[in-house]
Amino acid sequence: MDNWIFLIPLLPFLGFLVNGLLGRRLGDRAAAIIGCASVAGAFAVAVASFLQVDAAKPDTFLKQDFGTWIQAG
Repeated sequence: MDNWIFLIPLLPFLGFLVNGLLGRRLGDRAAAIIGCASVAGAFAVAVASFLQVDAAKPDTFLKQDFGTWIQAG
């Protein structure tokens, strides 16, 4: 689950994009399902990440590197 932390903000954003671009073509029911599923998926990843941290040793933490902003030294 360490490498899935990026999905917490990404899943709702993807749901927003799909509903924003294709919402009228898909219909109200499909848009509602996509919106709810994207937020529920992000919640499931957040809960799984929390449980992983809670079950780990006290000095363990989750770290996700997306890139280096400033390199010095």
